[in-house]
Amino acid sequence: MKRILEVEMGITMAILFLANSGAHFFYWYSTIWWFDMPMHFTGGYFVAIALVYVLLKARKEKPLPMYLKLFLLVLTVGFLWEVYEYAFDVYFHNNLIMVLDSFSDLCFDMSGAITAFFFIDTHML
Repeated sequence: MKRILEVEMGITMAILFLANSGAHFFYWYSTIWWFDMPMHFTGGYFVAIALVYVLLKARKEKPLPMYLKLFLLVLTVGFLWEVYEYAFDVYFHNNLIMVLDSFSDLCFDMSGAITAFFFIDTHML
């Protein structure tokens, strides 16, 4: 069970690393308006898988009762990321932050987390 999560985390981390590296090298974040959407989806997926792994390792409990805790933890991580982006924009005077963009990012974070929950339900229970 934990081995499946380890493989999934490794694959997801590699995808995020390669996509983010490519995005910075080729300026995809500024030239492809929707590029941050799959990145937030994948990030939410990764955070949910990683949290399930940590909680299973620490508590030895089944994933099903943890869904509410995981949902709130992924939402918290996404919210903190949006606060970081806002602080970064304010500090460097980018003024590119918008409420709609932040809401969209949080929705994609949560969509990734929900997809991870379905993956866990399908493969681990």
